[in-house]
Amino acid sequence: MKKLLASDLDGTLVVGNNLSYENKKAILDLNNKNDIFVVSTGRPYNGVIFLEDQHDIKIDYYVLLNGAIILDKNKNTVKHNIIKRETIKSIINFYYKEGIKLSVESGYFTYLLSDFDYLPYDNTKRVNSIEEINEEISLISMYLPEAKIEDIE
Repeated sequence: MKKLLASDLDGTLVVGNNLSYENKKAILDLNNKNDIFVVSTGRPYNGVIFLEDQHDIKIDYYVLLNGAIILDKNKNTVKHNIIKRETIKSIINFYYKEGIKLSVESGYFTYLLSDFDYLPYDNTKRVNSIEEINEEISLISMYLPEAKIEDIE
């Protein structure tokens, strides 16, 4: 009987992009038994590929951007939800103010609409506006590093 393990990444399987020896060994053991390993994360594809590239981990399914994109082991798209451009513009115009860090995700590329100190993955590009992006967008991210939790809620 096959087993399936679905795991979040940040704070669960990895910290930053650091995978512990124990976690790597457990996943490689799962891979060697031909069990199913699913990455389920808010990250885009460019934020998880390091598991394969750097650690030789076989991923059977990718549940990315909190479920907006699902890929199979061959990177075929099972699901890909898109946010309408008008909706993205409305959200950015309504919520943007000083101190908010904004980015949008295509699923494969991260577009930074604000200056960021750190993102733990490649394929990012700083843009000045949503108009500079020619890809479909599947996630909007707002980061408020200086805000209190009460203000965010």
